[in-house]
Amino acid sequence: MRWESLFDDLEAQLEHERTAGEGAFSVDTERHRLAELSLADRLRALPPGTAARIRLLDGRTVHVLPQAFGSNWLSGELRPAARPARTVVIPIGAIAGVLLDPYDETHMIAAPPEAPSSLSRKLGIGVVLRDLCRRRATVQVSTAAGESTGTIDRVTGDHLDLAVHEPDSPRRSTAVRSIEMIPLAAVLLVTC
Repeated sequence: MRWESLFDDLEAQLEHERTAGEGAFSVDTERHRLAELSLADRLRALPPGTAARIRLLDGRTVHVLPQAFGSNWLSGELRPAARPARTVVIPIGAIAGVLLDPYDETHMIAAPPEAPSSLSRKLGIGVVLRDLCRRRATVQVSTAAGESTGTIDRVTGDHLDLAVHEPDSPRRSTAVRSIEMIPLAAVLLVTC
């Protein structure tokens, strides 16, 4: 009879240790998952149709409905929606903070990050800017020093050349006031 109590007690202790070990493993797994989340992962996890309030390094806050993500950038529609709709490209490094509602924050941590499956998630911001250059789109480039409007003439490895002209006029040599070389690291926001 004594032996039965001893074995029952040992069995209960082993079961308790096994359960505690599984719990510790689960906690460690969750900590590791959270440690691997990037800011872009958390923004990707926003509920569909939710605009992000993004504070830029210059202190401005923009409301953006994210639509695409790259390796170091996000793009989306500026909110409130203007007519015509304005699209912005924001380097992840230009984000000083993201202002969240408590529900959004909880959802963004609970949601597993999406696997980088699309090609756009592997592309750097230079590719997006080169596309705007090819399209000859009039853009507004914002840096901490101010804003310039014009057409991107070229994008190199570390800067872009912006032909500065009036927003309403197409890029013509007679309309260009100057060519501004802007380091990509200085770009906070590109609006088109």
